[in-house]
Amino acid sequence: MDVRWIHGSPSAKHNTDPDIQVHAHDAHTVILRQNMAVDYEAPFLFLLFGETRAVLIDTGATASADWFPLRRVVDELMETWLTTRPRKGYELLVLHTHPHGDHVAGDGQF
Repeated sequence: MDVRWIHGSPSAKHNTDPDIQVHAHDAHTVILRQNMAVDYEAPFLFLLFGETRAVLIDTGATASADWFPLRRVVDELMETWLTTRPRKGYELLVLHTHPHGDHVAGDGQF
């Protein structure tokens, strides 16, 4: 995979990386990574685009949309994807790999 993942910085106060790193793996798969300055676990999330719906696997380790704007980023990615593949009634399904806090904390944004 041709991507360099952000590994944080010595000081979260001075971190200039995006809150969410976005990598388009292919036309239907987007890998998102939470910034380590926001949460030390820096979980990976996956947004998969299908014919009738998109699936977001996990919602990260932070509930606050101010610190971790997951819903905004996912909505923007879906809007961009649908621009070239228009569909009516396209929806988002949120799933979890397991119920640990670093995988479900962002649920309230959806």
